[in-house]
Amino acid sequence: KKTKYTRVNLREMLRRGDTDIDSRSESGIPTKNNWALSTAPDAARMAAGGIDGELSAKLAINHVTTTGHPSKVGKIIFAELRASKNEPVVLFYRKLPNNSHGSIYAVHEEANGNDHLLEIIGSSSSYTENPENGIPLNQKFSCQIIAKGNEIKVIIADDFNILGEIEIDIEYSGYAVVNDAMHFTAGVINKNNTGDANDYVQATYYALETEHSSL
Repeated sequence: KKTKYTRVNLREMLRRGDTDIDSRSESGIPTKNNWALSTAPDAARMAAGGIDGELSAKLAINHVTTTGHPSKVGKIIFAELRASKNEPVVLFYRKLPNNSHGSIYAVHEEANGNDHLLEIIGSSSSYTENPENGIPLNQKFSCQIIAKGNEIKVIIADDFNILGEIEIDIEYSGYAVVNDAMHFTAGVINKNNTGDANDYVQATYYALETEHSSL
């Protein structure tokens, strides 16, 4: 896939190596390799490999970029809920060079392409001080994305406390249709393509799993 941003991603594959099942369909209707929301029409739910979904991960961000344009420096994507053409949830981590702690925020993209920025911990701003409940590099934290019907919940926590959470109402976001297949991705996408050639990003995943309901 052509991309402007360097990435290493794991893509959820419900077919578990069964290549007789198509990884995706040209029509967008789910295959057994993807899942559908419980609010989707019967045809989508019957075709899908699961209903609704939850991603649970434990990870640490080890390095972010420190050079480049102020609007992009220190910014990565570490997890996503993807539909056929759009992204219902994209999770960002951002640490500015002069800060010791980083922020986490989400972008909810409607099916028509309209984006909504939702801050979870700290700010997405290019000019912000250390965020309250911020996460430093190399600190382990957990992430959950829970999509059920018309609601998506994101929870960020450490071993003792919830650090931040949001709930997104997607009733009118355009995803409860027959031709939208869902899957999770996790990894690291460097959202800064303006830095020095030797600048880089790194994340470590210690645990990663997904769960779905059946019909």
